[in-house]
Amino acid sequence: MSAVFCIVDPELKDRRGHYFDYDRTVVGEAARRGFAPVILSHRKIEAGLKTGARTIPTFALGIWAMNPHRQWGNSLKALPIAASFFLDLRRGTRAAGVDRDSTLFVPTSLGGHILGWALFALTYPPNAGPRIVLMLRFQDEFYDNSLLARLGFRLLERTAARNRVELVTDSHRLAEDYKALTSLRIGVVPIPHGDRRSAGSKPARSAERPLRFVALGDAREEKGFLEILDAVRIVPTLRPEREIEFVLHAYTPGSKNVRVALERFRERAPKNVTLVDVALAVSDYAALLDSADVVLLPYHAEFYRSRTSGPFAEAVAAGKPVIISDGTWMAECARALGVGIVCADATPTSLAQAVVAASREIARLEQKAREAAGRWSAYHNPGRFMDAILRSRFELPEFLRGARHA
Repeated sequence: MSAVFCIVDPELKDRRGHYFDYDRTVVGEAARRGFAPVILSHRKIEAGLKTGARTIPTFALGIWAMNPHRQWGNSLKALPIAASFFLDLRRGTRAAGVDRDSTLFVPTSLGGHILGWALFALTYPPNAGPRIVLMLRFQDEFYDNSLLARLGFRLLERTAARNRVELVTDSHRLAEDYKALTSLRIGVVPIPHGDRRSAGSKPARSAERPLRFVALGDAREEKGFLEILDAVRIVPTLRPEREIEFVLHAYTPGSKNVRVALERFRERAPKNVTLVDVALAVSDYAALLDSADVVLLPYHAEFYRSRTSGPFAEAVAAGKPVIISDGTWMAECARALGVGIVCADATPTSLAQAVVAASREIARLEQKAREAAGRWSAYHNPGRFMDAILRSRFELPEFLRGARHA
C-alpha cells in the first residue's frame, strides 16, 4: 500500500485563486512519485471539482476565519476557531489513514493555526506521527499577531524535533523575516505551480495587432488594481507609438474602494480595455496568459516586500515580460534574471510610463523573458519542490545566489 501524501488546505473550495492550481500541481507530483495523494479541503468544496486526489471535505472554516488583525487575534473569540481547526484536523487525518509513513503538507496557514499544529503533533508519541511540513507564506505580522500564535511557536519549538515538524516558506526574504518569530529553521522551497516549460509556442504576432497587456487574478488594492485603472487612462496621454490593449482580470473586488472604482471605470471604459469578471477555468486562464505580450503586476511593496506571487511565477515561467513594483520580492527576482520593467511603487504615472516603455522595447523584453524562463523553471518546478519537501533540501536558486552575493 502506498504511503499517504496529505495536503491540508482549509481554503480549497473551488478553482478560484491559486489554492486549487497549487494543490493540483503538488498532487500530480506526489502521485508520480508513488504516493497516495489525499486533500483535506473545506467542507463546502464545489461538487465535482477535479483535484486528482482523494478529497475529503473536512474543515468548517477557511484559514481567514482566523483573522490576522492584532485586536481580533488577541480576543477570546479566536479560541473556538482554533478548537474547530484542531478537531477537524484530527477527524480528517483519521479518515485519510494518516500514519507514521505519511507526509502532511500544509500550503497555507496563519499564526493562529500554529498552536493547533503543535497540539496535533503532541497527540502522537515521539517519532510515531506523520511528518508535518508547514508552509508560511505571508508577511511576519500574520504570524506574530496574537497570544495564540506566540504560544503556538513556543510549543512547536519544544515538540518539532521529537514529532517531525518542519517550517518552510517559498521566499528567501520571508525566511529572513521569520527569524524574529521562532528559533526553528525555516527552509525555502521552490514554487511548484506555473511551470510552463512544456507549453506550446505562441504564434507569431501580427504587426497590425495591438500589444496586449494583461492583469491576472482577483481585483485587490494591494495588487495595484487601482493603479492599473488609473494608468490605463494615462497611457494615451503619453502618445505611445504602438496600439495597446488591456485585458484585466477583475473578479472578486477585494474592497469597497475597488468596487466603486470599477463601477466608475465601467461608465466610461476605453474601447481598448476588456474586463474579465469571472474566475476562469484552468485552460481559460492559461489561454489568457498565453495571449499576453506583457503581464502587469504592480503589487504594493507594503504587502509584497517579501511575499511571493503566483501570477508572477506563471508569467516568468511562460517567458512573458512583466511590469512589477520596486521594493518587492518580484522586483529582486526580475533584476536577478534581467527580465521585465520595474516601476515606482503605487504610482499610476510610473506604471503608465512603464507600459509605454515596454511597448517600445517589446522585442528586447521578449528575448530577455525567453532566456529567463529556462533559468526560472530550472528551480521553480514540481520536481524540485517535491525534492525539497521530501528530503529537506533547501537552497536558493542559482540566479538569486549570484545576485545576492554581488
